[in-house]
Amino acid sequence: MDKDYETVLWVSDHHVPYHDVKAIKGTIDLAKDIQPDKIIFGGDVVDFYQVSSFDKDVNRAFKLQQDVDKGHEMLLQYRCACPDTEMIYLEGNHEVRMKRYLKKNPELSGLRALTVPALLELDELDIEYRDNLFYKGFLFKHGDYTNKYHANKELEVEGISGMAGHNHRHQMMARSDRRGDRAWYSVGHLSDVAKQDYMSNKAVNWQQGIAIIHFKKRSKRFHVTSIPLSSSKFIYNGKEYGG
Repeated sequence: MDKDYETVLWVSDHHVPYHDVKAIKGTIDLAKDIQPDKIIFGGDVVDFYQVSSFDKDVNRAFKLQQDVDKGHEMLLQYRCACPDTEMIYLEGNHEVRMKRYLKKNPELSGLRALTVPALLELDELDIEYRDNLFYKGFLFKHGDYTNKYHANKELEVEGISGMAGHNHRHQMMARSDRRGDRAWYSVGHLSDVAKQDYMSNKAVNWQQGIAIIHFKKRSKRFHVTSIPLSSSKFIYNGKEYGG
Protein backbone atom coordinates (compact mmCIF):
# COMPACT_ATOMS: atom_id res chain seq x y z
CA MET A 1 0.00 0.00 0.00
CA ASP A 2 1.18 3.52 -0.84
CA LYS A 3 2.94 5.25 2.06
CA ASP A 4 0.29 7.99 1.93
CA TYR A 5 -2.24 5.51 3.31
CA GLU A 6 -2.62 3.49 6.49
CA THR A 7 -4.12 0.01 6.43
CA VAL A 8 -6.35 -1.41 9.16
CA LEU A 9 -7.51 -5.02 9.30
CA TRP A 10 -10.76 -5.59 11.21
CA VAL A 11 -11.49 -9.07 12.59
CA SER A 12 -14.27 -9.80 15.05
CA ASP A 13 -16.40 -12.38 16.81
CA HIS A 14 -14.05 -15.38 16.77
CA HIS A 15 -15.85 -16.90 19.78
CA VAL A 16 -13.05 -19.28 20.76
CA PRO A 17 -13.42 -22.29 21.17
CA TYR A 18 -16.25 -22.08 18.63
CA HIS A 19 -13.93 -20.42 16.10
CA ASP A 20 -13.55 -21.41 12.47
CA VAL A 21 -9.96 -22.64 12.28
CA LYS A 22 -9.81 -22.57 8.47
CA ALA A 23 -11.27 -19.09 8.17
CA ILE A 24 -8.90 -17.75 10.81
CA LYS A 25 -5.87 -19.36 9.19
CA GLY A 26 -6.82 -17.61 5.94
CA THR A 27 -7.25 -14.32 7.77
CA ILE A 28 -3.84 -14.65 9.43
CA ASP A 29 -2.27 -15.52 6.06
CA LEU A 30 -3.83 -12.35 4.64
CA ALA A 31 -2.50 -10.32 7.56
CA LYS A 32 0.97 -11.73 6.92
CA ASP A 33 0.73 -10.76 3.25
CA ILE A 34 -0.51 -7.18 3.72
CA GLN A 35 1.22 -6.35 7.04
CA PRO A 36 -1.43 -3.82 8.12
CA ASP A 37 -0.57 -0.82 10.26
CA LYS A 38 -3.28 -1.90 12.71
CA ILE A 39 -5.26 -5.02 13.47
CA ILE A 40 -8.45 -4.35 15.42
CA PHE A 41 -10.06 -7.29 17.18
CA GLY A 42 -13.69 -6.23 17.42
CA GLY A 43 -14.57 -8.16 20.56
CA ASP A 44 -16.00 -11.59 21.42
CA VAL A 45 -12.60 -13.11 20.72
CA VAL A 46 -13.27 -15.70 23.43
CA ASP A 47 -16.81 -16.91 24.05
CA PHE A 48 -16.53 -17.12 27.88
CA TYR A 49 -19.29 -19.71 27.82
CA GLN A 50 -18.57 -20.91 31.34
CA VAL A 51 -19.35 -17.55 32.98
CA SER A 52 -22.47 -16.81 30.94
CA SER A 53 -25.92 -16.75 32.50
CA PHE A 54 -27.16 -19.58 30.25
CA ASP A 55 -27.57 -23.22 31.19
CA LYS A 56 -24.29 -25.07 30.79
CA ASP A 57 -23.33 -28.23 28.95
CA VAL A 58 -21.60 -30.28 31.63
CA ASN A 59 -18.92 -31.25 29.10
CA ARG A 60 -17.94 -27.59 28.66
CA ALA A 61 -18.67 -26.11 32.06
CA PHE A 62 -15.19 -26.62 33.51
CA LYS A 63 -13.03 -25.81 30.49
CA LEU A 64 -12.60 -22.05 30.85
CA GLN A 65 -8.81 -22.29 31.20
CA GLN A 66 -8.59 -24.40 28.05
CA ASP A 67 -10.70 -21.87 26.13
CA VAL A 68 -8.57 -18.96 27.37
CA ASP A 69 -5.40 -20.84 26.39
CA LYS A 70 -6.80 -21.37 22.88
CA GLY A 71 -7.65 -17.67 22.66
CA HIS A 72 -4.12 -16.69 23.66
CA GLU A 73 -2.65 -19.16 21.16
CA MET A 74 -4.75 -17.68 18.36
CA LEU A 75 -3.76 -14.11 19.24
CA LEU A 76 -0.14 -15.24 19.31
CA GLN A 77 -0.53 -16.50 15.74
CA TYR A 78 -1.68 -13.04 14.67
CA ARG A 79 1.28 -11.48 16.48
CA CYS A 80 3.79 -13.88 14.91
CA ALA A 81 2.38 -13.09 11.46
CA CYS A 82 2.58 -9.32 12.05
CA PRO A 83 5.34 -8.61 14.59
CA ASP A 84 5.37 -4.85 14.00
CA THR A 85 1.63 -4.22 13.66
CA GLU A 86 -0.25 -2.21 16.28
CA MET A 87 -2.98 -4.46 17.70
CA ILE A 88 -6.06 -3.30 19.59
CA TYR A 89 -8.59 -5.58 21.27
CA LEU A 90 -12.04 -4.03 21.80
CA GLU A 91 -14.21 -5.33 24.59
CA GLY A 92 -17.29 -7.23 23.40
CA ASN A 93 -20.37 -8.42 25.22
CA HIS A 94 -18.80 -11.85 25.73
CA GLU A 95 -15.79 -10.29 27.47
CA VAL A 96 -18.32 -8.42 29.63
CA ARG A 97 -19.54 -11.82 30.81
CA MET A 98 -16.37 -12.02 32.88
CA LYS A 99 -17.03 -8.61 34.45
CA ARG A 100 -20.59 -9.60 35.33
CA TYR A 101 -19.42 -12.84 36.87
CA LEU A 102 -16.98 -10.98 39.10
CA LYS A 103 -19.69 -8.54 40.18
CA LYS A 104 -21.78 -11.50 41.27
CA ASN A 105 -18.75 -12.90 43.08
CA PRO A 106 -17.18 -9.73 44.51
CA GLU A 107 -14.70 -11.63 46.69
CA LEU A 108 -12.87 -12.47 43.43
CA SER A 109 -13.09 -9.03 41.81
CA GLY A 110 -9.87 -7.77 43.34
CA LEU A 111 -7.77 -10.36 41.55
CA ARG A 112 -6.01 -8.74 38.57
CA ALA A 113 -5.38 -12.23 37.21
CA LEU A 114 -9.11 -12.59 36.42
CA THR A 115 -9.38 -9.60 34.10
CA VAL A 116 -9.63 -10.39 30.39
CA PRO A 117 -6.27 -8.73 29.52
CA ALA A 118 -4.54 -10.75 32.25
CA LEU A 119 -6.23 -14.03 31.35
CA LEU A 120 -5.23 -13.66 27.70
CA GLU A 121 -1.78 -12.22 28.54
CA LEU A 122 -2.33 -9.26 26.24
CA ASP A 123 0.65 -7.33 27.63
CA GLU A 124 2.92 -10.18 26.59
CA LEU A 125 1.46 -9.99 23.08
CA ASP A 126 1.67 -6.18 22.98
CA ILE A 127 -2.09 -5.89 22.39
CA GLU A 128 -3.97 -2.91 23.81
CA TYR A 129 -7.35 -3.58 25.44
CA ARG A 130 -10.02 -0.88 25.34
CA ASP A 131 -13.75 -0.18 25.02
CA ASN A 132 -13.63 1.39 21.56
CA LEU A 133 -11.33 3.27 19.21
CA PHE A 134 -11.99 6.68 17.67
CA TYR A 135 -9.52 7.10 14.83
CA LYS A 136 -9.44 9.84 12.20
CA GLY A 137 -13.13 10.60 12.75
CA PHE A 138 -14.05 6.91 12.41
CA LEU A 139 -15.41 4.90 15.35
CA PHE A 140 -14.56 1.24 15.89
CA LYS A 141 -16.68 -0.57 18.50
CA HIS A 142 -18.06 -4.03 19.17
CA GLY A 143 -21.66 -2.99 18.56
CA ASP A 144 -24.74 -2.34 20.68
CA TYR A 145 -27.76 -3.14 18.53
CA THR A 146 -29.26 -6.37 17.22
CA ASN A 147 -32.34 -5.12 15.43
CA LYS A 148 -32.92 -5.80 11.73
CA TYR A 149 -31.41 -2.46 10.68
CA HIS A 150 -28.56 -2.39 13.17
CA ALA A 151 -26.14 -0.45 10.93
CA ASN A 152 -28.70 2.30 10.53
CA LYS A 153 -29.25 2.37 14.31
CA GLU A 154 -25.53 2.66 15.01
CA LEU A 155 -25.23 5.50 12.50
CA GLU A 156 -28.26 7.25 13.93
CA VAL A 157 -27.04 7.02 17.53
CA GLU A 158 -23.32 7.67 16.98
CA GLY A 159 -23.78 10.28 14.25
CA ILE A 160 -20.41 9.49 12.67
CA SER A 161 -18.84 6.89 10.39
CA GLY A 162 -17.79 3.66 11.99
CA MET A 163 -17.66 -0.13 12.13
CA ALA A 164 -18.93 -2.85 14.44
CA GLY A 165 -19.35 -6.60 14.71
CA HIS A 166 -21.66 -8.24 17.25
CA ASN A 167 -24.51 -9.12 14.85
CA HIS A 168 -22.55 -11.63 12.76
CA ARG A 169 -24.11 -10.04 9.68
CA HIS A 170 -22.96 -7.80 6.83
CA GLN A 171 -24.75 -4.50 6.57
CA MET A 172 -23.90 -0.97 5.44
CA MET A 173 -25.79 2.28 5.83
CA ALA A 174 -24.83 5.67 4.39
CA ARG A 175 -26.23 9.12 5.07
CA SER A 176 -25.57 12.56 3.64
CA ASP A 177 -26.80 15.91 4.94
CA ARG A 178 -25.49 19.40 5.60
CA ARG A 179 -22.92 17.94 7.98
CA GLY A 180 -21.40 15.82 5.22
CA ASP A 181 -21.21 12.15 4.26
CA ARG A 182 -21.18 9.35 6.82
CA ALA A 183 -21.36 5.56 6.65
CA TRP A 184 -21.65 2.70 9.11
CA TYR A 185 -20.43 -0.83 8.44
CA SER A 186 -21.43 -4.03 10.20
CA VAL A 187 -19.04 -6.87 9.46
CA GLY A 188 -19.56 -10.61 9.88
CA HIS A 189 -17.94 -13.12 12.22
CA LEU A 190 -15.17 -15.75 12.28
CA SER A 191 -16.89 -18.42 14.34
CA ASP A 192 -18.09 -21.86 13.30
CA VAL A 193 -21.86 -22.15 13.83
CA ALA A 194 -21.67 -25.94 13.65
CA LYS A 195 -19.55 -25.99 16.81
CA GLN A 196 -22.07 -24.01 18.83
CA ASP A 197 -24.50 -26.45 20.40
CA TYR A 198 -27.07 -23.76 21.05
CA MET A 199 -27.03 -22.64 17.38
CA SER A 200 -26.01 -25.63 15.27
CA ASN A 201 -29.54 -26.93 14.72
CA LYS A 202 -30.97 -23.55 13.77
CA ALA A 203 -31.10 -21.77 10.44
CA VAL A 204 -29.31 -18.51 11.26
CA ASN A 205 -28.86 -15.42 9.13
CA TRP A 206 -25.17 -15.04 9.96
CA GLN A 207 -22.31 -14.33 7.56
CA GLN A 208 -18.60 -14.76 8.07
CA GLY A 209 -16.49 -11.76 7.17
CA ILE A 210 -13.60 -9.39 7.79
CA ALA A 211 -12.80 -5.90 6.55
CA ILE A 212 -9.86 -3.83 5.39
CA ILE A 213 -9.95 -0.07 5.86
CA HIS A 214 -7.55 2.34 4.18
CA PHE A 215 -7.12 5.76 5.75
CA LYS A 216 -5.44 8.58 3.87
CA LYS A 217 -2.75 10.14 6.02
CA ARG A 218 -3.27 13.74 7.11
CA SER A 219 -6.93 13.36 6.18
CA LYS A 220 -10.20 11.82 7.42
CA ARG A 221 -10.81 10.18 4.05
CA PHE A 222 -11.21 6.41 4.18
CA HIS A 223 -12.18 3.43 2.06
CA VAL A 224 -13.72 0.23 3.41
CA THR A 225 -13.42 -3.15 1.72
CA SER A 226 -15.84 -5.58 3.34
CA ILE A 227 -14.75 -9.14 2.61
CA PRO A 228 -17.39 -11.87 2.88
CA LEU A 229 -16.36 -15.48 3.46
CA SER A 230 -18.03 -18.52 1.93
CA SER A 231 -17.25 -22.01 3.22
CA SER A 232 -14.39 -20.48 5.27
CA LYS A 233 -12.80 -19.03 2.13
CA PHE A 234 -12.41 -15.55 0.67
CA ILE A 235 -10.65 -13.76 -2.15
CA TYR A 236 -8.62 -10.58 -1.79
CA ASN A 237 -6.45 -8.91 -4.42
CA GLY A 238 -6.70 -11.92 -6.77
CA LYS A 239 -5.69 -14.51 -4.17
CA GLU A 240 -7.84 -17.07 -2.37
CA TYR A 241 -7.42 -17.57 1.37
CA GLY A 242 -8.79 -20.03 3.91
CA GLY A 243 -10.67 -23.24 3.45
